[in-house]
Amino acid sequence: MQVATPIAVELINWQLRESGSNSLRFKRATLEKQDKELVFTHDERGEIFRVSVSRNQSGELEYSPINVGKVEREYIQLWQEAERVLQEIISEEQQQKLKSSKGFSL
Repeated sequence: MQVATPIAVELINWQLRESGSNSLRFKRATLEKQDKELVFTHDERGEIFRVSVSRNQSGELEYSPINVGKVEREYIQLWQEAERVLQEIISEEQQQKLKSSKGFSL
């Protein structure tokens, strides 16, 4: 869960920016923002984890586990794949910003 939560927050933030949706659908699971909580639910096993997300006084995100169910290898693999996709998205966005900020200088 220590790996999944920050990745999940970044994915949801990206999804909110792109489409305004507060949930992501995976093959057999859903990641959803519910108020100030992040919930990962497997279609067959139900809720796997629920985490409260808040900002501390220095503006950093803090995660407080509310419910953590049994985490299986397939979940870890799912979050590793999600992290890979997120890194690709971030890299593409950074490349787009660099391309758009380059201009002609005389």
